[in-house]
Amino acid sequence: MIKKKVLRITTTLDPKFGGPSIGVLESSKNLIKSGFKVDIITIDKKKFNQIKLKNLRIINFKNYFGKNYRFSISLFFWLLKNKEKYNYFIIHGIWQFPSLLARLLLKNKFYVYTHGQLDPFFGYNFIKSLKKKIYWYLIEYTNLRNSISIILTSLGEKKKIKKKFFKIKKKKKIKYKKFILNKLIL
Repeated sequence: MIKKKVLRITTTLDPKFGGPSIGVLESSKNLIKSGFKVDIITIDKKKFNQIKLKNLRIINFKNYFGKNYRFSISLFFWLLKNKEKYNYFIIHGIWQFPSLLARLLLKNKFYVYTHGQLDPFFGYNFIKSLKKKIYWYLIEYTNLRNSISIILTSLGEKKKIKKKFFKIKKKKKIKYKKFILNKLIL
């Protein structure tokens, strides 16, 4: 039996950033137990993961521009060259280079896991809110609209973002993580 391959792209696996990095690793273990082969791409200056599992490979792109946005030209060309090797793509996080990269290179073949980054709470800082609104209308809205589905952490998050962010004309599946991640992509 040929294993299905999942490519997960996240900006970091650094544990100081909390839940998302741990969630990516733990749910990758579940995907592997379900028979998937998983590759995780990070855009970190140093390697943070010490997990050694069969069918799990971590690819680290150390060269990037921008402290938070993490634009990586080497990742762009690597994905352009290797995207046909994967059955599924999961982009972890928004407001950063990987979600734009998915829109440009993966053309409606990717899922976006927002990790709570659409919560209206993050709009309370005026400068950050203004910056994100501009980025939302220029880039991120289209990134999410072109994904297969948006994966959220809770039903509460789903209700909040529908009020604040989404006015999408075509019907968009917005799923919350009630299910184990592998159930969403089978």
